[in-house]
Amino acid sequence: MKYLKKYDIFLEDGFDVQPTDLPNIKKSKEQLTKVKGDIDDFNKKKSQIDTIYKTAKDDKEIDSKISNLLGADPKTRNPYIVNYLTAAEKQRELDKIIDNRVNNKSNMDEYKDLMQQAKDDNTKKIAQSKIDELSKKMKDDEKKIKDLKDESYKRKKQIDTTSNNNLKEIEDDVKNITTKT
Repeated sequence: MKYLKKYDIFLEDGFDVQPTDLPNIKKSKEQLTKVKGDIDDFNKKKSQIDTIYKTAKDDKEIDSKISNLLGADPKTRNPYIVNYLTAAEKQRELDKIIDNRVNNKSNMDEYKDLMQQAKDDNTKKIAQSKIDELSKKMKDDEKKIKDLKDESYKRKKQIDTTSNNNLKEIEDDVKNITTKT
């Protein structure tokens, strides 16, 4: 029974630095507390960031809401959140391209109808040139959509992997610290 640790050790949210701690243990506890706090903060604010990027009308609104959420100084921001902001920006860009693609498809259908109803050759030529232009634009958008989906997926996966690895390292460090003390 003397080898059992107190249950309270495993419930710690932060790692209290004791005056009797050795310098390396003290530094480790401080670093672990910061990383754990950053990951927790990231998990809390991730959905808020997604909401901001989906509901904002323009980039100025996004910037102001993100500054309100994260603070004005970009140097003191959480690194996990900063990485996620780029992924959210890519997702917003992807959504814009998809919306434009839907509009282009609708316009292309209108020009096809116009071309079928037109009686003179000049109107048919103009409608056909607009159809060709919209078709080219849609093909270009198709490649952009694929690239943005891949990039967004990779970025989000990298963020999740990094945070999970850091949490695992924290758990390992906690085990090492608690066995030394």
